[in-house]
Amino acid sequence: MNVFDVNIGYTNSHFLHLKILRYARDRMQFETSMGRGYLPIGKLKQEAEKLLISGEAIEDSLTRLARFKLIVFDHQDPEGVKTASYFAITQTGIYYLEELSRRFVYLDHVWMDTPIADENLEKEIKMMHSYTVPEIIALTIDNGSGAYLDWVKEITDSG
Repeated sequence: MNVFDVNIGYTNSHFLHLKILRYARDRMQFETSMGRGYLPIGKLKQEAEKLLISGEAIEDSLTRLARFKLIVFDHQDPEGVKTASYFAITQTGIYYLEELSRRFVYLDHVWMDTPIADENLEKEIKMMHSYTVPEIIALTIDNGSGAYLDWVKEITDSG
């Protein structure tokens, strides 16, 4: 699974899947009626909405993560986010979060299509990346497809 591949119909954050995995990993010790490490999906949605992340984006991300067994729902159906109440990160999810995502070359190029003017995001990329000095650059776009550039302006409000 490409954990940086998100449904842009719901979110343009390349890090949503990783944020959910980190959220789950950081709360593995929590105890609920489903057992240790199972987290209420409703609470995750509430916390996400405070950050302006839609419930639909959370559901889409949870479904994608479950399909690849990075998380598991309380009823074990990877397509059943609508009927699930809880989720937990799996050992595979922990491995993706802690190992594979740090080696993924995409982090070198995330600035190419993401408007980054935030020092905290640069620090986060450096923390996640396996290289001592990752390639973090910003590129100016001088020319391109009119329709694509209009779309970029629309979704980034950088017009």
